[in-house]
Amino acid sequence: MTKDTRNGDEKNGKKGEATEFIVSPQSPYYLHAPDAHGAIITAIKFNGKNYDIWEKAVRTALKVKNKLGFINRTITKTIDLAPPKGNA
Repeated sequence: MTKDTRNGDEKNGKKGEATEFIVSPQSPYYLHAPDAHGAIITAIKFNGKNYDIWEKAVRTALKVKNKLGFINRTITKTIDLAPPKGNA
């Protein structure tokens, strides 16, 4: 679950109210606990000569984590339905 706590909700005009966005664990945008910045996704280290095996290991790891679409461009851009701040 992901929460967005903005200072005001422009939709209903209530200041200080938290808006909750729920992201399904099956969504590629969902971050599981092990998906932290700097996490090691494969034991195979790229050394400049082992690209084929390294690429296969990275692609497999990303596929298992449902994140492969970020590098092969199969995830479509989401549409933000909220108007940008400052526009009337």
